[in-house]
Amino acid sequence: MNYETAIDLAHQRMREIGKSKDEYHIEPVTIIGTELERENGEIILKAYNEYYYLVNYENYFGFIILSDSGFFNADDYSENTNQEFTGIIRILKKGDVWNMSNTILMNTPIEPNLTLIQALQLLSIQKLRAIDFIKVTIH
Repeated sequence: MNYETAIDLAHQRMREIGKSKDEYHIEPVTIIGTELERENGEIILKAYNEYYYLVNYENYFGFIILSDSGFFNADDYSENTNQEFTGIIRILKKGDVWNMSNTILMNTPIEPNLTLIQALQLLSIQKLRAIDFIKVTIH
């Protein structure tokens, strides 16, 4: 699902539960969690008056999302529900490497003769692959 589809789905869902456009707010959000959450392999979102719609799901790997309203497995789509999540949302790492891993570190061979300065520079340019959602907040 792309951003446009997620936004359309969010508007439709709000109409279904009887909310007018002035009773909710839609925004894109990027989730990477804290460093501790990434190390522990679990990111928790408390979305009691919110709905999260996963976008670009085909780009993700190595985690599952569990919530009060949905399930998503980034590596096996066979049991996934609609990509709508609300309530307590848990993003759980499944293995050694997941979407939150540093992509440059994963794809760049580490040279054994790097100086400390070169290693720090390499670390500074690494980027995390975030998980993108459309978030709907009900006022």
